[in-house]
Amino acid sequence: NPGFYSPARHLDRAYQRRAVVLRSLVRDGRLSAAAADSIGNTEVHLAPEREQENLAPYFVEHIRRYLEANYGAEQLYEEGLRVYTTLDARFQRIAEEALENHLLQREAEGRYEMTRAEFDSLHGGQEEMPRTSYLQGALLAMDPRTGEVKALIGGRDFGTSSWNRAIQATRQPGSIFKPFLYTAALQ
Repeated sequence: NPGFYSPARHLDRAYQRRAVVLRSLVRDGRLSAAAADSIGNTEVHLAPEREQENLAPYFVEHIRRYLEANYGAEQLYEEGLRVYTTLDARFQRIAEEALENHLLQREAEGRYEMTRAEFDSLHGGQEEMPRTSYLQGALLAMDPRTGEVKALIGGRDFGTSSWNRAIQATRQPGSIFKPFLYTAALQ
């Protein structure tokens, strides 16, 4: 039960379990009492947690949902799948940086009630985040020849809002129809 005995969460339980294991090793003759005492008196120092790079969380979640819907949770989580996508990690990082810079520029214009920085300072560290009230954005970059998704951004912070604006948001078609209309008119 790794979670129950995790020294990161329950150091006291980890020490207790260590003592049980050391006693068992001594009783079975696999470890000397002196060695067990030495190990048992060692203080546990946890390495600082590394922040995992969370590349393209909106894209990864979209793929996870697709796989679960089409292959089932059992196959996805228990049987193991190899999943290959067209996402380009370098392009994704560039797109994320470009979108964030663009949104920061818009916020700097002062036309919005709250900036992301203000929201983070008010709500940072809360387990249950309120609805985001700062400027959001989305980006979907595809190779027009193949239809391959090269980058996908569904919002500014997946941890704050997992709603994927690039995939889940419904939009008015707007000017997308103009080329078709004008082409038909010209013909």
